[in-house]
Amino acid sequence: MIWVGRRGWLPDEAATRALGESLGRTAQAGDALALVGPLAAGKTTLTQGIAKGLDVPADRRVTSPTFALANELPGRLLLLHVDVYRLGSADEAEDLGFRERVGHEGLAVIEWADRFPSLLPGHAVWVVLEHANDGRRAALFEPDGPEDGWLSELSLPGEPWETVRAERPWDRSCWQPR
Repeated sequence: MIWVGRRGWLPDEAATRALGESLGRTAQAGDALALVGPLAAGKTTLTQGIAKGLDVPADRRVTSPTFALANELPGRLLLLHVDVYRLGSADEAEDLGFRERVGHEGLAVIEWADRFPSLLPGHAVWVVLEHANDGRRAALFEPDGPEDGWLSELSLPGEPWETVRAERPWDRSCWQPR
């Protein structure tokens, strides 16, 4: 399967939060966002913007759930913020009820989703972040492509975003030359 998405440049944290806010405003109950990127690529910063777009109260601080594994935040939709970095296997995620929660209620945001891509629901939208110069590159993919799904409704900050294809966005193949 070839995934089709959009790729663009986020010059700073404000642009990363703005993209997240647009994702949060567009999300519907049962959606899942699979976040991919190296340490400090902006996954939690993006999630902070998502929380704002979901109207999570400002007094609810969004932090990485690396040690808690999952945080729940109330808003227009429940935000289930999951970090699978510390899990040793897909079985361990299964034992914690991953499949029962992700993609069924509220909006699930999964950091380090590339560790166990087989656990993600088929309708998950993949968000790939990479360090680049003083900012970051971002690519967003959904199964049906950006023309048919909810990515078409997003307000994308920054420079014009280009269409990009990848066989497996979770392995960051979207950055390979065409």
